[in-house]
Amino acid sequence: MEAYEKYEQLQRDKTALRFNTLLCWSLDSPDYFRFLLVCDYLAKRITTPIQALAQGAAAVASGNLSHRVECQAFDELEGLVASFNRMTGDFAGKRKAHRTHATNPAPNER
Repeated sequence: MEAYEKYEQLQRDKTALRFNTLLCWSLDSPDYFRFLLVCDYLAKRITTPIQALAQGAAAVASGNLSHRVECQAFDELEGLVASFNRMTGDFAGKRKAHRTHATNPAPNER
């Protein structure tokens, strides 16, 4: 009989534990959802500039040297976006200079 009473007590404790767990989750759920919103915001803050850079790299690879990445970036990603845009501008300037030189060679190169 003693074992059965212990079993019943454990079952009551298990039910109480479930209730307390659900109660804690319900009280903490606004914090949990705020945490998820912050995580989503931080993820987008990182992935949006990276996606824009990937699209920009594809555009430059296809020959569009006038493409510029226009997106809001922060910290190191902001520097990376600025470097990418500067790099494509340099490529475009060098391509233009090369084409100008190829069509109008210097007098001593004729």
